[in-house]
Amino acid sequence: MITIKHYLILAFFIFLLHNLYCQDSLKIKHGRINTISGEKIKINNLTFENNQFRYNDNKSSAANIMSLDNVIKIEKKQGNHALVFGLGLGAAGLIGGVLGTLNPYYDYGNRRMNFIISYTSVCAIAGVIWGSTQAKYKTVFVNPKYGSIDRKSYCQINTNSYTLNRYNALLQYK
Repeated sequence: MITIKHYLILAFFIFLLHNLYCQDSLKIKHGRINTISGEKIKINNLTFENNQFRYNDNKSSAANIMSLDNVIKIEKKQGNHALVFGLGLGAAGLIGGVLGTLNPYYDYGNRRMNFIISYTSVCAIAGVIWGSTQAKYKTVFVNPKYGSIDRKSYCQINTNSYTLNRYNALLQYK
């Protein structure tokens, strides 16, 4: 008889095999590299070998090599925001269409529903077009030398600054 103990053991081995298989392999088809000089390089076919990243640059299509010390983080392209923007602007268009037809000074008659549907669809299509131009990235590598640079907030308070034995808090915008 199979018990919960057997399922837990099976889940543990699947998790262990997955972690063993995935270590030290970094292969990305499309993405971008953030370097210490502040550049964001869009790349194709990135691999990691001998503490070096080999990649093809989108601009020149030539094979390039970058050392691990020059990389802050690597992000993998995961599609675009077409669905999210389309739903968001479509919902905004629906609300705007309904509120717009509630105007007591203009009589829409039988065209009220046509106006709402057309306004909603135009806003949704605009959202899909706008969202398809916005690439979505996921961070897959952060150089431990530079620490984690992904923060939820964009402001950081630096409390390590002292001037003439007085405590100063610096606010840095990132």
